Amino acid sequence: MRRFISLVVFLSVFLSCAYFVEPASAQSSNAEVQNLLSKGDAFIDSSQYLEAIDAYNKVLELEPENGDAYAGLGTTDYFLNKYQDALEKFDKAEEYGVTGDWLEGIYAYRGNCLLNLNEPERAIEAFQKLKEINPKSKFVKVGLQTARMMMKFK
Repeated sequence: MRRFISLVVFLSVFLSCAYFVEPASAQSSNAEVQNLLSKGDAFIDSSQYLEAIDAYNKVLELEPENGDAYAGLGTTDYFLNKYQDALEKFDKAEEYGVTGDWLEGIYAYRGNCLLNLNEPERAIEAFQKLKEINPKSKFVKVGLQTARMMMKFK
């Protein structure tokens, strides 16, 4: 059964890999910030996570409260298996505000982080919030099923 749960978690992570990377946001009118956000997003798309971190950190040097940069940093932490760090970045992203698909993405990634941290109860909360944002998200059903199954075997 443990192998089954690992497989389900893997599949939910796999499905989320490229879906939520948002093109550069309209959050800032600063052309340099927009360029750096675009670069960070492209680096995530090409699995160049250290370069993405560098780009998003440069955004934060210019705009310390840029929620999209925190969402990008959280996403890179997620892909680097730094789940606790990712959760902290997603909290900041939510606090400062995000644009476009990033809002949906931070809840999907947050839920997957919590699954990987073996916190299915909190993961359910994240996936329920995602369901409020987008009831048709393909990650809601898989995430909720995975979390509920994990709770049965906890």
